[in-house]
Amino acid sequence: MTHADLPGVLRQEQTLIFSNFDENTAFTLLGHARDLALAEGVGVGVLVKFWDRPLAFGSTPGYTHGNYLWAHRKANTVRLVLKSSYRVRIEQDRQLFEDRWGVSAEEYAISGGAFPITVRGAGIVGAAVVSGLDERDDHRLITAAIARTLGLDPAEYALPG
Repeated sequence: MTHADLPGVLRQEQTLIFSNFDENTAFTLLGHARDLALAEGVGVGVLVKFWDRPLAFGSTPGYTHGNYLWAHRKANTVRLVLKSSYRVRIEQDRQLFEDRWGVSAEEYAISGGAFPITVRGAGIVGAAVVSGLDERDDHRLITAAIARTLGLDPAEYALPG
C-alpha cells in the first residue's frame, strides 16, 4: 500500500463505469477475473454482487474459505463508504475506520480488492471483489477484470509499478 497510488485509484473510480450491469455482465466480469488469476497461477475468490444479492462467485485453485469471508467483508466496506476498499486503506488506517464508523472488524475489512460497480445514471449499485493476494494485487486484478469487461485495455488503468 502506498499513498502514491491514490491518484490512480481515483482515476479508476471515475472512469471504470458501466452503461448497464446485470447478471450476464457479472458472469463476464467473473470470467475475466478468473482467467487473469489462472494465467498468473494464483488462488483467489471472486465475488460480484448487487447490494441486495450476490450475482456471481468463483474461485481458482488455492482459494480458501477465509478468502470468501474476506471478500464479503471488503464488499461491505465499499457499500459503507462508496469507494474502493484499497482507496479506504490508503486514506486512513484501520483504527480510524473502526472509531469513525463504529463498525465491527468481523463485518468490514480495510484491505484492497473490492471495487464499486458504478452504473452511469444510477451510481454505485454493488461491488466486485477479489480476495487471496496481497491487497494491492487484489485491487490490480479486479480493476483489470473490470477494464476488460468494459472493453478497455487494463494496462491503461493499471497503477504504476
